[in-house]
Amino acid sequence: MLLSKVLVTDLTQYERKTLLNFFGLYVGTVTVLLAFIVVLFFNTNYQNTHANLIASMKMQAQKAATQIIVSDMKGVKKEDFVFPTSDTFSVNYLKHDEAPSWCKSTDTQCLWEDKKTDTIYYLDKSVAGHYGVGYIMIKDTEFLDDIKRYTHCTVLFGSIYLGVLLVGYILARIFIAPIVLQRKQLNNFIRDTTHELNTPVSAIVLSIDDDDAEISKKSLLRIKYSAKRIVEIYNDLTYLFLEGTSIRDTGLVAEQNLKHIIESQMVYFTQMAEKKDQKLLVNLSDVMCKIDKEDFSRLASNLITNAIKYTPHNGTIMISLTNEMFRVEDNGVGIEKEKQEKIFERFYRASSEVGGFGIGLSIVMNIVQKYGFKIQLDSKLNRGTVFTVKFKNKGIQ
Repeated sequence: MLLSKVLVTDLTQYERKTLLNFFGLYVGTVTVLLAFIVVLFFNTNYQNTHANLIASMKMQAQKAATQIIVSDMKGVKKEDFVFPTSDTFSVNYLKHDEAPSWCKSTDTQCLWEDKKTDTIYYLDKSVAGHYGVGYIMIKDTEFLDDIKRYTHCTVLFGSIYLGVLLVGYILARIFIAPIVLQRKQLNNFIRDTTHELNTPVSAIVLSIDDDDAEISKKSLLRIKYSAKRIVEIYNDLTYLFLEGTSIRDTGLVAEQNLKHIIESQMVYFTQMAEKKDQKLLVNLSDVMCKIDKEDFSRLASNLITNAIKYTPHNGTIMISLTNEMFRVEDNGVGIEKEKQEKIFERFYRASSEVGGFGIGLSIVMNIVQKYGFKIQLDSKLNRGTVFTVKFKNKGIQ
C-alpha cells in the first residue's frame, strides 16, 4: 500500500514543512481537547466516587448497627457476639465518652475529612448504646490520597494521549502520501518526457548534419518519422493539460468514417512496426460515428503505438474495426494482473522497459468516457494483450 511507504526522508523541504504544520495543528488541538476532558473527567469522577464511597460507609455502619441491636435484643451475651468487620474500611466501636471533637452530640451521623492524614471518618450513633457501644466509626485512608488518584489519571490519559499521537502520525503520513506520490510522478513525467523528445530531436539533428550535399531519402524519412513523433507527443501533452477546459470544446464533433481515420495513420504505424520486423494485420470496416476526428485519432494512435512498443521483434499486432467495436491485439509482454486496475491512471507505467510517460491510456480512458464507449482489457503475462473499445453508444446525441 503506497500510503505506508512514505518516509520522512522521502519528503522535500516544503513537504516536510507541510507535514509538521499538519501534525503540529493536530497535536495542539488534541492536547487542548484532551486537557479539557481530563479536568472534566477528574472532577466528575471525584464527585461520583466520593458520593459512592460515603454511601458505602453509611451502609457498612448501618449494617453493623443493625446486627448489634438485633443480637442484643435476642439476648446474646457481649462476650459471645462477634462485632462486624469490613474488607474495605476500618471499623471501630467507640463508647459514649469517646466521641471525637469534630462530631456534635446532636448529630446522629457525622462526616469528617482529614486532609493531613488523607482519611475520611464516618460516625454513626444509631447503635443506641447496645453492648455499650455509643458510636460506630468507619474509616477510609485511600480516597483522599492525591498521589494515587493523580497517578491513576496520568497513566490512563497518558496512554490515551500517546495513542492519539500515534493516530495523528499515521493520519499525517496518509495526508502527505498523495502529495509525495504526485510529486514523484510529476518528476518521472518530466524526466520521461525529456527522454521521449530527445530521441526524435536527435534523429532530426543527425539527419540534417549529414555531410552529403543533398539529404538522402532515408534521412528525409527519418526526419518525417521523428517530426511525426514530436507532433504526437505535443498533441498528447496538449490534450492532457487542456482537458476539461473550454479550450477542449472545439465543436468539431461530426459524422466521421472511423476506417478513414485509422487508414490515414497506417503509414506511420507501418514504419514503426518495420523497425522491429513486426506484422500488422489490419481488418477495417466502414464505421460511421459522430465524434471529434482528433479524439478518435488519438485513441487509435495510443492503443496501436502501445501495442507496437510492448511487442517484441517479429511479433504480430492485429487491428480490427467493426460496427460494434475497435480492437487492438498483440502477442507482446502482457500486463501483470495486479497492475491492470491501475493501467488507465495518469502517469502510471506498468513497465519501464520501453519509452513513454504514462499518459496514453489515461487519454484513451478520457475519450472513451467522453463518448459513452466501453473499454475492455484482456492480458496475460508474456502472452499478449487485447484492448477492445465497444461502441455501446456511438457518438454524442
